Amino acid sequence: MIRQLSWFSVISIFVIPVIILAAGCTKSVEVVKETTMFGITEKSPAVQPVVVTGTIDCMACNLKHSAAAKAECSIYGHDHSLKVQQVTIAGGNPTDVPQGTWYHILPNDNSKALVQEEEYHGKEVEVSGKLYAGANLLEVETFNLIEK
Repeated sequence: MIRQLSWFSVISIFVIPVIILAAGCTKSVEVVKETTMFGITEKSPAVQPVVVTGTIDCMACNLKHSAAAKAECSIYGHDHSLKVQQVTIAGGNPTDVPQGTWYHILPNDNSKALVQEEEYHGKEVEVSGKLYAGANLLEVETFNLIEK
């Protein structure tokens, strides 16, 4: 026997949770909460203008060789990311981000060469852009190859 639900039950079960979730999703994050490491404080913006030096490398290949990850870059392509050497907040303030931290690169027109072209694989670069600290994501504005 199928039991009929009252309108009140339907609203309580389905509509109210959706409204609550939607209300929570409309808040924008302007400040990184409880982030006090790497020179980025609790009151730092969620998005920081930065200059990052590091090496363009494939995170999947790196994990394949260092941790036996089952990466198949020959089939799915490389996951070019930036392995950090130094991060400076715009204005020249250095941070204490540890060397070897990985930042994913946001794919866009400015980062297309870094993300897609093999010529940068394993090369050291200096990238100016925006760091989305909570996501370890770097949005490239400009970059320069560092010649050794």
